[in-house]
Amino acid sequence: MNKMFHEAIETAQGRFREEIERALKGKEADPARINRRKNEQYHERLTRSCLGVDMKSELNDSLYALAVAIPEGLISKMYFLAWGDARKQKQTDATPNQLMKSYSEAFSFSYKVRTKNLVDIIKDGKIDKSLVCHGLSPESDTILVLAELGRSVRLTKALGLKTIEILLADISWVKYNRSISQKFDNNKTFLDKLRVCIDKRKRLYRALNLNYTTFGITDYGENDSYIKKTSILQATTKYRELAKVLWGERALYGQDSKIRTIIGKQFNVLGKKDLQDIPEYLQVLLNFDEFGNALETSLRDELAVLRTLSNLFSTFEEEIFIYYFAQYFAQRKYNNYLKIAPYSEIKFDEPFKENHAHFNKFIKTEHHNDDSIESSNIYFPQYRLGKYEILPYTSISGDVIRKNIDIDQFYSETILLEDSSPAETEKILQVLKDTPVEHRNRLMSDILSFLHFLFSTSSIEKYRYDKIKNCIKRLNENIFDQIFSSETINSYNQIFPDALKAIADKSVVLPFHIIPYSWTDDIWTQERYIMCTELIQEILTVVNEICE
Repeated sequence: MNKMFHEAIETAQGRFREEIERALKGKEADPARINRRKNEQYHERLTRSCLGVDMKSELNDSLYALAVAIPEGLISKMYFLAWGDARKQKQTDATPNQLMKSYSEAFSFSYKVRTKNLVDIIKDGKIDKSLVCHGLSPESDTILVLAELGRSVRLTKALGLKTIEILLADISWVKYNRSISQKFDNNKTFLDKLRVCIDKRKRLYRALNLNYTTFGITDYGENDSYIKKTSILQATTKYRELAKVLWGERALYGQDSKIRTIIGKQFNVLGKKDLQDIPEYLQVLLNFDEFGNALETSLRDELAVLRTLSNLFSTFEEEIFIYYFAQYFAQRKYNNYLKIAPYSEIKFDEPFKENHAHFNKFIKTEHHNDDSIESSNIYFPQYRLGKYEILPYTSISGDVIRKNIDIDQFYSETILLEDSSPAETEKILQVLKDTPVEHRNRLMSDILSFLHFLFSTSSIEKYRYDKIKNCIKRLNENIFDQIFSSETINSYNQIFPDALKAIADKSVVLPFHIIPYSWTDDIWTQERYIMCTELIQEILTVVNEICE
């Protein structure tokens, strides 16, 4: 085992022993309860911390496998148990490991696992598939689309789920994403680039034997793959008129923080200062004590929709209704799935789940919306590649939008799927150097998981296969031994829990996707940068070849 992990475990064990000793000396000590906690092993405490599982819940191999499948969460909690500010433990004098600290600072608050009943639901057969939702990149995808697929397959197989399915946004849906479309002066150019992307993406999914379904917006008949635009627009008109009546014209476009705060408050709790910023006739009506309550009760569904959109987008423009509710109705048919997504999608999914009864009344659709959903979600931190934090499935996103980065400049500072030629070698090398070490290690971990998946699903030309083998062997012997062993991705649900149970053993060999997390800046020599660049370009070459 790497020295970094061993040091964290030893420090955590020492803190835990001190905690138990203090507890036994306490005035109101419960020896039986303390001894039960004392008997818990390190891997059990680590799993509880990583997944938020309380002491009343029983741990099992599925939970151990899940913890190992989320290495940034696992290592963040290893840091916390060793050096974090725990309520019942004294701070240790030992110097914290700086790399582990960087993982904790970068990732500990930006991943979320909804584990409540998850394992039971999977065991009972209520969830047997995972769902990944993908948008489009209006030009070229980055390597992050491969990294996310590697991560998603790893999580899926760790939990023993049968398959992974992709929900792909159609051009007719993505064109309403204003944050992307505004980067293009010519709408035809924007749509043409989306067509190129969706064609390449479908070929990638097919080459990897991944099931995918497109969902879009149509002007014609509604079916499982499309929602009718006129249905959304008719409802949108009514809701916009209602918003204008309730909060005035200023609520319809570009809401400032003041009006957004007022929209978020219930009418029966608006103060005198708030009333000054709503239409006069409503001010008069709200002087009657029960009117605010009556509004909230009679318009409960409509207000839930409007407040959600205001909170997320600060506007009630038509395009926002179309874009948002397309995603809602696209996902509604995926009952009984485990959704794996970037953390940013939580701001969509939580209102979907919390307000689904209200949202279902927004428009009448031909889709059957089952209220008895058995589902769960795993959200992972945003990727950072080079200078930019972006979404894995939409290259023009995140920092590129927030900082208004020129598209050509962005493409010159990221790793695109097309960057397999020698002319792009120096660019990739520089992007890796510009990526903070915690995100760089995470990228390599997920790319290696993608590679393991690629070898299990695609036939690769021997020449390319041998070149990749050579790259990995030079990179790390343990990674090489595992990826090219007889173990497949279908063994993750057995390999991962076994590794975690033995993690306190100095001689344990960690799963290959965790090994890159031990690479410090000192380990990242120029030679390592070159080896990783070479490996990335070989993978990109294979991906481009199998997608032809």
